[in-house]
Amino acid sequence: MINFYVKLKSNFMKKVINFWSLAVIIALCVGFASCDKDDNKGKGDDTTINESDIVGKWQMFEVVPDDDDYDDCDFEGWIDIRADKTFTEYDACEDDTSIGTWKIDGSTMTVIHNAFPIPIAFRVVSVSANELVLEIDFGTLGKEIQKYKRI
Repeated sequence: MINFYVKLKSNFMKKVINFWSLAVIIALCVGFASCDKDDNKGKGDDTTINESDIVGKWQMFEVVPDDDDYDDCDFEGWIDIRADKTFTEYDACEDDTSIGTWKIDGSTMTVIHNAFPIPIAFRVVSVSANELVLEIDFGTLGKEIQKYKRI
């Protein structure tokens, strides 16, 4: 049963994580748009993040801990986070583009993918001019850190 759950998590989360990561980033930016800009933001749950720091096109380049659930093609896709609280995600493994929305509540970015309308929450660990770091909590399966570079 555990192997089935892990495989289900793997297949489901592989697609959803990239999308939700972007959504969390956008949500945090909107919620903290009135705060001062810093070179390295998002180091805690009470972090202030400017929308302009998160809005943009991002590509995942690292997952911690290393996860065999990710294929090389998972690091070739991208997510484009827009200031209008929408995003577009390109899945290079499936050669498919999808869209969704995002919102910010504190340091949590919640994304909702149009094709899979279940909210997914990420914590913005840090954001700088060229790097975005997100954390997702899988409960008893542990936490995962996803690192993105601006493209």
